[in-house]
Amino acid sequence: MIPFNDSPKWIFWKYLIHICLGLILIYAAYSVKKKAQNTPSINARSVQYLPEPLIEKDTLTNPDIIIDSKESKPNADTSNPLSQEIFNTYETPPEFPGGNDRIAIFMKKNIQYPKEAIKSNIGGRVTISFTIKANGKITNIQLLRGIGYGCDEEALRLVKLMPKWKPGTINNVPREWHYNLPIIFNSRDIK
Repeated sequence: MIPFNDSPKWIFWKYLIHICLGLILIYAAYSVKKKAQNTPSINARSVQYLPEPLIEKDTLTNPDIIIDSKESKPNADTSNPLSQEIFNTYETPPEFPGGNDRIAIFMKKNIQYPKEAIKSNIGGRVTISFTIKANGKITNIQLLRGIGYGCDEEALRLVKLMPKWKPGTINNVPREWHYNLPIIFNSRDIK
């Protein structure tokens, strides 16, 4: 090691550097404290809860098709005064018979991958929209987004084959729900 000779000149610079670093540290701490004081606090009354759709993903063990589901708000029925009430929470979303994990099993069992899609090596996402009535019946089946080559028709056919669902409830009352079901067709592993 090289020994340092502590001359009075070296000691002066050493103390000056330490004092400058200390002042910078104090200034930084003060500015953070001042910024925290200027930030408005958030309390429970100022926060407005906006319900977001629940998103659940289900995947198949078979790579031919992957399913994920997205629920959205219940449809408003203007003839019923209870339906005009604004709900902040969803007690129970609609459920496929046997649980939402069974959707993937149902799709795997009933899927017939379109021949045109196999021939053209087409895959992608088809989004189907439908309404689950308060009695669990599926109605208003619509194609939101398709890829063609027979995949759209197959997705519509699968949704039409579905049994009655367990309806979603709000305040323990079965309600009509709008449901979007994206179905991903994957042609890589089709034989």
